[in-house]
Amino acid sequence: MWLLVLSRAFYIQVWPNEKLAQLQERKYQTRIKLNSQRGSFLDKDKREIAMSQISYSIYADPKLIKAPKATAKQLSKLLGVSYESIYSRIKDKNRRFVWLQRFIDDNKYARVKAADLAGISSVQEWKRVYPFENLYKGIVGLVGQEGVGLEGLELRYDRQIAGDSEKVNVKRDARGRPLNIDGMIVTENQMGNDLVMTIDTDLQFYFETQLKETMQKFEGEGAIGIVLDAATSEIRSMVSLANSGRNDLVLKQKAITDVFEPGSTLKPFVMALGLEENLIQANSKIFCEYGKMKVADRWIKESDQHHQFAYLSPSEILAFSSNIGVAKVGFQLGADRLRQGLVKFGFSQKTMVDFPGESKGVLHETPWNSHLLANISFGQGISVNALQLTNSFAALVNGGLLNRPTLVKGRRNTETLEYTELEKAPATRVISKKTSDLLKVMLSSVTHEGGTGVNAKVPGFLIGGKTGTAQKASQKFRGYEPNAYLSSFIGFIPVHEPRYVIYVMVDTPKKSFYGSQVAAPVFAKVASFLARKDGMVPNLISDKNLIAGFDKSRTSKVKPKNDSGDVATETKTLSLRDVLKSPHATDELEFYGKGSKVELMESEDAETGTKKVKVFLKSN
Repeated sequence: MWLLVLSRAFYIQVWPNEKLAQLQERKYQTRIKLNSQRGSFLDKDKREIAMSQISYSIYADPKLIKAPKATAKQLSKLLGVSYESIYSRIKDKNRRFVWLQRFIDDNKYARVKAADLAGISSVQEWKRVYPFENLYKGIVGLVGQEGVGLEGLELRYDRQIAGDSEKVNVKRDARGRPLNIDGMIVTENQMGNDLVMTIDTDLQFYFETQLKETMQKFEGEGAIGIVLDAATSEIRSMVSLANSGRNDLVLKQKAITDVFEPGSTLKPFVMALGLEENLIQANSKIFCEYGKMKVADRWIKESDQHHQFAYLSPSEILAFSSNIGVAKVGFQLGADRLRQGLVKFGFSQKTMVDFPGESKGVLHETPWNSHLLANISFGQGISVNALQLTNSFAALVNGGLLNRPTLVKGRRNTETLEYTELEKAPATRVISKKTSDLLKVMLSSVTHEGGTGVNAKVPGFLIGGKTGTAQKASQKFRGYEPNAYLSSFIGFIPVHEPRYVIYVMVDTPKKSFYGSQVAAPVFAKVASFLARKDGMVPNLISDKNLIAGFDKSRTSKVKPKNDSGDVATETKTLSLRDVLKSPHATDELEFYGKGSKVELMESEDAETGTKKVKVFLKSN
């Protein structure tokens, strides 16, 4: 019998047995999960704004610590942690593995290593660091101690950016308790991909600085700033500020998560829908009731009591921000068509931006009573988020195409550095190019003398936009907070071929509340910065065609007869605003040349007799 037992023991020890090996591994080994090396976030110029670096973590095997109290006192001084916290972890001799402090700096690690304390060991881990500190706090987000994204893009792209998690085998005793490993564990694992963002760091810093100064000047409670590429809706900058006493960036990205009433910044959309449905023309005249109009049992007034308009064109309604004028366009559209049009622009639905926590806003189902219809026409009774509004405005001026806004453009393999652009969702047409082109010119009148957005002017450039001064909805009771407004301006540069859409909003400024005074000057500074950074040629109107497209084969000089056989029948010198107010605004206009003076020529096709109108732009 002893011979059989010894033979069996010899067999088990000498000949490998897969089943027994697995049983041994389960019984006498455990695994500790360590953070992997996450890929970096890069800005549009490939600068790292979030990255991983080697750090050290300290752990203990209480079973091997002979003097827990003395060890705890010594570690308390070395790590800067309270004595009670450390002692409570290492006093239980039955525990074989406890973390003491993770992600310590090199100096702390060197002091702990030099102390050479029994039962105390270390391991290398990857720690997440942000070179630009708070600049991207509200966008990139943060990572938890276990290496998992908790907020922002770190959460949204956690799978793509995370490397392979490393699990280190640690021996344990017969009771299954982890045993201390002598020395330091060093691990290597597969890195995650780098992600290239659409954000411009220089612009982000400049925009944040301007918003902070404006908040301080007007004593605002918060601010939001967004810059979009007008053609693609790539987000070049997104700033969210809160007045916490230090005007710090907040982790919550209010530009996406919070909703508010847009106020007058919604008026261009109503005007665009009226033009698209052929209910109004560029030279239409709308009676504005001398500043006061009764709707059902309530009165609608202009925001400024001095505004007592009679007849205004659509361009003037936008320039003077007439509530009554745009409400009458809303009445012509009717509740159903207005709601359908606004939904088509993307309101009341998420933009599907690659960022967690987006709010979709509120746009009530029809039927609406007449008073609600009027209110929604000038931006009350509807709520939007800032990115949603900015993205929809981009569709208004980029030719009528609604894009999905994006924060991440592509990924880069950390080993090969091979760059691949992420697939982009196709754009959706919401209005015709003709309507979009008319709106661009109309919105440029907002920044002319007499318009509400004159403070948004950029020297040397023709820009367009719209002011907004919306009452702030109360968080505590039904209705609006007294003397609380959201001051905003949304615009684009340049008019002829918009490259950027810029949105500025200051929350509850105390010293002034009109968007023209608070937000418009910030737009002017940011737009000027972009013009200089991109090297835009400073022309009020460039040689690009404002409306129908510039044909370089044609001359910019007025001729009695051109190459196509058109015969000039009339030549007039007008301002750009006069062109939109004239009967010619209903014709298909063609723009040539560059400058701020306008010469209008009505021509007639020699063969067909069809009349055309050409606008030649000349310098002063």
